Amino acid sequence: MKHSSLRRSGRCSFKTVVVLSILFLCLDPAKIFSGQIAVTDSAPALDAFPIANRSYKAHVGSHHLTGRVEEKIILFFTLDPPQVPQGFFLSVNLKQIKAPEKKMKKNPEILTGFPDTRLTFHDPGIYTYAVIVSMIAKSSCGGVNADTVFNGDIHIDVSE
Repeated sequence: MKHSSLRRSGRCSFKTVVVLSILFLCLDPAKIFSGQIAVTDSAPALDAFPIANRSYKAHVGSHHLTGRVEEKIILFFTLDPPQVPQGFFLSVNLKQIKAPEKKMKKNPEILTGFPDTRLTFHDPGIYTYAVIVSMIAKSSCGGVNADTVFNGDIHIDVSE
């Protein structure tokens, strides 16, 4: 049966079906079958989230790197404390803020990751990147809890 026929029959709208489906995905199955209506018990306190109290910090191995054209340059990170909390992951973002003036043959290849990010340059020169490392947790119902654990610049000198 199409959703348009549901609306015409007066049973329920397509929007209602979608909203109810999302709610049922987020509800505890035991509560659904016991007839309870509450979506959750009580929300955990804000300080129950490891990143809420900003106790985690990431550090970069070096803010000044050197390398050669067509060779991988590895940017290393550490986390303090070193263990990523259960249910969290780290995301690394790089934004180029300075590059050589001349036209590049090809954009640098960047494979972001934690604890290492790999960069391959095809042109010599001095590059500067803004680096942001975030600690992220995603709930099963689409919410996101995130905090920046590193924010800084790195400079890379690439020679022939």
